Amino acid sequence: MIKDIIKRDLSVPKLNDSAINILAVMEEHKISHVPVVDENNKFIGLIDELSIINMNNIQHPLSSMKKNMKNIFLVENAHIFQSIQTVTSHLLSIIPIVDENHIGASIKFRELVTTYSENKDLLMMGGYTQGQDPVLDQAIAAWPKITEFIKQKESKKEDFNSSSSQLMQMFGG
Repeated sequence: MIKDIIKRDLSVPKLNDSAINILAVMEEHKISHVPVVDENNKFIGLIDELSIINMNNIQHPLSSMKKNMKNIFLVENAHIFQSIQTVTSHLLSIIPIVDENHIGASIKFRELVTTYSENKDLLMMGGYTQGQDPVLDQAIAAWPKITEFIKQKESKKEDFNSSSSQLMQMFGG
């Protein structure tokens, strides 16, 4: 398993870190890719050295490069051969390892939101009969929980751990 050989000495850059500082981290560790997280340590994506170098201003934070980040990662219980295949097929110098439970809950959340959104017109017109699509049935049943989960007053701050815990309670993990 990949978790048995993970190297954890890389200080993971945050979205608000300046690009020039990230280049220094990459040079120090002799890597050409680096995972980027948000202020709550949630994985945002993987960015490569060339994308950073080609920025208009490397003094700016990485947040301006969010669209260039790749959503490539492995979960802790991935087999070593899966990591080799991923690194080789994407020509990576590093691969982020993320929490399997959180990713599973995030994937389920996205699946339900996408399914509901894609069928919203059909639902509003009354053209859907329950039982035709099990995933859509789940999305319909979960929609009140989903909308409550994503609502947040502008003045209220939520921390990542409580949001992550709530997400995993609702959608598995």
